[in-house]
Amino acid sequence: MTIDVSIERLVLDGLSRRDGKQIVTAIERQLQHLVATRGLPPTPDREITARHIDAGTVAAAGTGEARHIGDRLAHAIYRGAGG
Repeated sequence: MTIDVSIERLVLDGLSRRDGKQIVTAIERQLQHLVATRGLPPTPDREITARHIDAGTVAAAGTGEARHIGDRLAHAIYRGAGG
């Protein structure tokens, strides 16, 4: 089975491009983990489209900040897809 996730626009105010790349990597890793451990959201037989998923405010966590932000965003994406 192949799952394609396309994020057209990701807004990360106040972060560097380097942090952005680390966040995207963390999102990918965490989404893979969520699907592997929790399974697909309840509607895997159709395309899931969300125009906007608000991840809320993600507080800076110091060391490992990019990973923390990426993990939080991945959880928001998963929830937004019905998970």
